[in-house]
Amino acid sequence: MASPLLEYDLQFLSATEKIVGIDEAGRGALAGPVVAAAVALGGDFYNSVWCQQRSGEVNDSKQLSVSKRDALYAQMTQLKERREISYAVGISSVAEVEQLNVFGATKLAMERALEKLENLMDGVTFERHQSDAPLFEQPLETDSFHGTTRVLIDGIPLKGFAFRHQAIVHGDGLSLAIAMASIIAKVTRDRIMDGLDMRFPCYGFSEHKGYATRKHRDAIREIGPSPEHRPSFLKKLNAGGEPMMEFVLDPDDKIS
Repeated sequence: MASPLLEYDLQFLSATEKIVGIDEAGRGALAGPVVAAAVALGGDFYNSVWCQQRSGEVNDSKQLSVSKRDALYAQMTQLKERREISYAVGISSVAEVEQLNVFGATKLAMERALEKLENLMDGVTFERHQSDAPLFEQPLETDSFHGTTRVLIDGIPLKGFAFRHQAIVHGDGLSLAIAMASIIAKVTRDRIMDGLDMRFPCYGFSEHKGYATRKHRDAIREIGPSPEHRPSFLKKLNAGGEPMMEFVLDPDDKIS
């Protein structure tokens, strides 16, 4: 079954050759990296058998079970190997979250994903901002694309972002390209956190993926933070208070 998310992307294909969807995972966690994924889809893919028959299974990663996300990730890996789609992942470390703040680290992860994707795609370039003004002072021209690709990002427009983009609030529930990126970012980060759980088994990273569940907060209070915890996110916790409410539940994994 074709996905209802197809319609949003298809409106752009008359003016561009490829749609690139970008999303991130891990921005609100107490520990671990921020991971972004960029997925490029062309007209041939939107007309493909897989897209017409299987894309209906794709949704915002928050709305999918772990098993469904893993299954779709495996299918997207096969699509990439067959060169039916292209995708790349960018990662910002805990140190970069601390240095740049989490929003700066998120933009950096997204830029890294786009740069890697561009290198994977022969002859394809993504539009950069051309103004001589500093990035933070440039206008957010989100509806004017002159090249062969249109970059769609989940969320609000990003100031200081090197690439011209169109921001879509709740885009992971509207655009197939962004929804696919959300799955790739989420599964990639979850597997990183599973690896960290083997290095630091006292915190339960495999269970909560670094988010501020009560079990995780209790472990930090009892054991202290690991090198993979974000000091700036732990300040209130260390002071004896509770983290901000948006950190209490994993916004990327409400269904398990």
